[in-house]
Amino acid sequence: LALIASFYASIRYISFSSVHIFGLAFFLPIIWMIVTKISHWTLFVGVSYMAFRLSYLVYEVKINRVKIPSFPDYLAFSFFTPTFLMGPINPYSYFENSLNTAEKTLLSDTFIRIAVGAVKCFIFANFVNQLGFKNLWFDGYHHTIGDFFLCSAMSYLYIYLNFSGYSDIVIGLSGILNIRVKENFNYPLTAPNMIELWRRWHISLAEYLRDVFFMPFLLFLSRKFHRIKMVHLVAIALFITFILNGLWHGFSQNFLIVGIMNGVGIVVCHYYNYFISHLRPSIKNILNKNKALKLCYIAMTFFYFSIVCFFFITNGNESSIVINKILPMWVYP
Repeated sequence: LALIASFYASIRYISFSSVHIFGLAFFLPIIWMIVTKISHWTLFVGVSYMAFRLSYLVYEVKINRVKIPSFPDYLAFSFFTPTFLMGPINPYSYFENSLNTAEKTLLSDTFIRIAVGAVKCFIFANFVNQLGFKNLWFDGYHHTIGDFFLCSAMSYLYIYLNFSGYSDIVIGLSGILNIRVKENFNYPLTAPNMIELWRRWHISLAEYLRDVFFMPFLLFLSRKFHRIKMVHLVAIALFITFILNGLWHGFSQNFLIVGIMNGVGIVVCHYYNYFISHLRPSIKNILNKNKALKLCYIAMTFFYFSIVCFFFITNGNESSIVINKILPMWVYP
């Protein structure tokens, strides 16, 4: 409570006229999150989501999207129970609009949303998890490359079903309280490329990073290195953004690899889109609208992000064991 009060004081009683003062107010929750993660203070469960939504409030105040809230509203927003543990990173503008609107959420819709989320989390997610690395690959039996790809795909599905199911439950519970919460997923399994996937996957985190890091960093690069083409500066900003995205989950080798792989996938798609945009319209239409090609794009994206999920769901020791086992299969299939 003392920390939250100090965060509130930083935006309530300090002028936003100075960039440095704004930085202080914005980074106080982020510094708290970093210290907590480095120190492994497991007492502070949900600190990442709280830090992100409190820092995003500073951003919304800075761009005049919202006014500085009263202290009771700030506390209610900080400790809003449904989103406390695993998000979504709900902006204060959503929270404030919910408090001020007379429109009521249909209880039938909220209960259906909770039921759908519960089925995803406790039935489907547990089912596909039986074919993931934790339960299949390390069961003591011999496994092939096909098993590796199966486990990777099931890990992707498990993360999606578990996390999107939790988000459905959170959105439903918040609806009972008549509080609107940002959608966190929008059918990412059918995304045709990595850029589109990250527009549909963990939307609240992707939009947070876009607003508070990617856009300001890209602006800085464009001013500092104005002789470099914008397409290359965007690629650099995207790659660094997704490195931070990976490290936000934890300061470990595997999360760094997750960030690098996401960054590489995003940058490749960025340059591919740039290349496509310079082709003749007839060729562009074939590449963008052909249904067979679109299915190939979806399959490639699903396959690539499944490998990303392999590093996300396993720790460094487990991923090393798997890689050391499958590498000889690639050399001597």
